[in-house]
Amino acid sequence: MPTPADTESLVAYLSTRDVPCPGCAYSLRGLKSDHCPECHQQIVLGIALAEPPIVQFALAVIGLAACGAAAGLLFLGVLAICVKKQGLPPEDAALLLLWVPAVITGLDAAAVTWMLRPARRRWFYRRTRGGCWTVMLGCWAVSLAVLAGWLMAMFHWA
Repeated sequence: MPTPADTESLVAYLSTRDVPCPGCAYSLRGLKSDHCPECHQQIVLGIALAEPPIVQFALAVIGLAACGAAAGLLFLGVLAICVKKQGLPPEDAALLLLWVPAVITGLDAAAVTWMLRPARRRWFYRRTRGGCWTVMLGCWAVSLAVLAGWLMAMFHWA
């Protein structure tokens, strides 16, 4: 619970600085209390690392990229099998084996590009350490689930 002295320090600090609210990005310049006037979240003045830990962020991006790479390689593998068998898979398998990997590869490329934007990195760094690990593990879980599903479908068809 911030004390009145903490609130005074916060107000003094923000009186001449253009600092965005960590919750909604509203400019807090000239703030008169310890609550954001836009999102009404309580603001505290604190100390942070100049270089936030990047390990979890890098692993999350690599996890997303692995999903796209796996989908792309599976797509190419299915195309190679189609050339070898001189025909496309049955209609029901074609959707799963050809179109889904192609779409996932494109969506994954967009997700990696989106996550590499500075605003997304800041969002990621504001998470607790446990939250960062959860996002990173989620990215890898999606990659492994996609890979396992497509491998099972490809071995069933091939």
